[in-house]
Amino acid sequence: MEEKENIYRNRAVSTMKIGEQFNYETYHKLDEIYAELKLLSQLFANITTLFSLGLTYEERHIYAIKIATNDSNKIIVFECGIHAREWISPAICLYFIRHLVHERSWLLNQYQFVIVPTINPDGYEFTWTEDSWDTKHFCQHKSSNDSCNYDIACGKKPFSAQETKALSNYLTQISHKMIAYFAFHSYGQIWTYPYSYTDCQPNVSSGISNDWVYDKLGVRINFAVELRDLGQYHFLLPGWQIKPTAEEVWAGIEAIFAHLSQSEDMWFRSAAQTHIVQHFLISSCTFTQGDLARKKLMPTLFALYLKKLLPQNIHIIGYARSKKTVDDIRRSVDPYVALKDNEERTKYDQFWQINQYIAGNTDNTSDYMAVDSHLKKIESYYDVSHRLFYLALPPSVYAVTASALQSTLMSQTGWSRLVFEKPFGRDSQSSDQLSEALSKLFSEDQLYRIDHYLGKEMVQNIMAIRFSNTLFKYNWNNESISSVEILFKEPFGAQGRGGYFDQFGIIRDVVQNHLLQVLCLVAMDRPAANDANKIRDEKVKLLKQIEVLDVKDIVLGQYVGNPKGEGESALGYLDDPGVPADSTAATFSLVVLHINSDRWRGVPFFIRSGKALNESRVEVRVEFKGYDQSSDLFGGQSKPNRIVWRLQPNEAIYQRINIKRPGLGFALEETELDLTYSTRYHRAVLPDAYERLLMDVLDGSQVNFVRTDELSESWRIFTPSLHYIDEHRVQPFKYVFGSSGPPEADRLQAKYRLC
Repeated sequence: MEEKENIYRNRAVSTMKIGEQFNYETYHKLDEIYAELKLLSQLFANITTLFSLGLTYEERHIYAIKIATNDSNKIIVFECGIHAREWISPAICLYFIRHLVHERSWLLNQYQFVIVPTINPDGYEFTWTEDSWDTKHFCQHKSSNDSCNYDIACGKKPFSAQETKALSNYLTQISHKMIAYFAFHSYGQIWTYPYSYTDCQPNVSSGISNDWVYDKLGVRINFAVELRDLGQYHFLLPGWQIKPTAEEVWAGIEAIFAHLSQSEDMWFRSAAQTHIVQHFLISSCTFTQGDLARKKLMPTLFALYLKKLLPQNIHIIGYARSKKTVDDIRRSVDPYVALKDNEERTKYDQFWQINQYIAGNTDNTSDYMAVDSHLKKIESYYDVSHRLFYLALPPSVYAVTASALQSTLMSQTGWSRLVFEKPFGRDSQSSDQLSEALSKLFSEDQLYRIDHYLGKEMVQNIMAIRFSNTLFKYNWNNESISSVEILFKEPFGAQGRGGYFDQFGIIRDVVQNHLLQVLCLVAMDRPAANDANKIRDEKVKLLKQIEVLDVKDIVLGQYVGNPKGEGESALGYLDDPGVPADSTAATFSLVVLHINSDRWRGVPFFIRSGKALNESRVEVRVEFKGYDQSSDLFGGQSKPNRIVWRLQPNEAIYQRINIKRPGLGFALEETELDLTYSTRYHRAVLPDAYERLLMDVLDGSQVNFVRTDELSESWRIFTPSLHYIDEHRVQPFKYVFGSSGPPEADRLQAKYRLC
């Protein structure tokens, strides 16, 4: 008991000296804890974020720290120090923070951690003064236990304490991503699970935050952990027991998630019983006829439903002008959904039971108010509701529709988010006007401009390969790389959608958006953290360095029918009845972009795209410089290296290298290190890009969505040339359906490669 008496006697005096290293095996005053948190957040800025949940009664900050390698991961929350005299609780949570940032537990690859070292700073500080050791809570007649708004045992004034109100506000905000919640107390050495009562009537103040998180937020992985010991030291456990206590509790936490990770349904089991309702409102003027709705959105939503990745209490509501029924919509979707067996057919029937349809106009406020009334009837059964609006509409009505949504349909208890499909304007002026109109109605974190290329598996692998392998750290620049080519080839023409395509042409359709986003991932600098805004900051920085596209660096093409072809291949672009006979719209383009930066100056970036070509292929090709004849050790046999990401079809990553040809001689030959996904991961099922992106929207992750300043910079690059092409009706070169495109494109690329 000597250590206990020494700590008790000296607790009003800080044990740390200026410049002394933080000791995780002793207890510390509040200012020392906060100083250590600030230091860790600076030292590990790439994975940590220090923030305040709010202020206490005495206006101290309630600091929390987020530790994450991927902000789209689910969140595990640790609540510590709610009871002032339980010093072991903040101490082990500090130990957990140190362990996560230094040791990088495997859990950090799969989850984010939010740790609140002390939710009761006033009380904790008070216990370091004399005659205060029996203080459990700081304010008289108020318990931080019974300050949670849970129906049973919530106390007389739920959420009346500023501290628990701040915590509950934050937890509600992240509830859609929270997978687990742990609260640490002492003493007793027992893990309790809500509600953990006997059949005896509980005391009015016996409810705790875990009960509220379990009941109201639906978090099923939920434990109140009573730490060491069994009563020998009561609430003041000796410092030498901090480390073993933290280690044994951490082992328990890892064991829980190791067990749960064996099930593919882990997240679903924690979220399926949630008491939060999420509304997914699909707004489309052509909902039942539109390609996007019937070919992509509804099949994707069903795929997520089948995988149990949609929240259980979700309502999908279609909204359009046509007077249709859910059965009508289902019949239009059926051809685009492949069902393997009777079980999937049953699930498909169940999926349509959560769908509803409301007819209305996009410019009629009273129609939107009727939708709002309908939603409120559903929401009346729940405490929190979120609303997600997917606007599959012509860009010309984005602004008026968004304005009507903002004035009538925003959630009053949860978040509201809007998803927009491209095109986001035709040029800088139209894009900036739309962005300005939206910015007056919504914050940036409510806007999700979807670019489905950013959801593709291989596109996401570009970042993974570049920034996790030191192999590319020092040679990803103009000293080693000679050129970069982004290739987009489609073997079919624009038949059936020529009227739509003719308004935009190939550059506006795929180059200014999809392929430029791919270029950003290839060329941007390493972001400060794997965080949505940090990544998009680097994209914007790169876009600002790209020079305005010069007309001389463009080759345009338009396909004509193949005289030897049959069916569609015999038809040219101008043969489409929706296309004007004198149309100059390009179905092929080669553009050469130049990046004015120390890293990329002098390296041409080719973006080659087209329809009605000789194959289906989307690739990124990075060509490395070769040895010149005088410096090649093998007398000119060495060929330039190349790394290729094949985005579709048959996803792959391969690298061309030189090896010695087998045999007695010493000759080199070129070969490939081939990672074809279907061969290496033959059991893996790659998610559809839309599945990933819709999950990102539900999770609140914007890493794969285009920010306003990104959009503005991308149009800056292309607008002058597009205006010139439109105003001068630049004639595209003709190429035959099924060829590789106009030969003029090959000549332009060859010119740059000879430079």
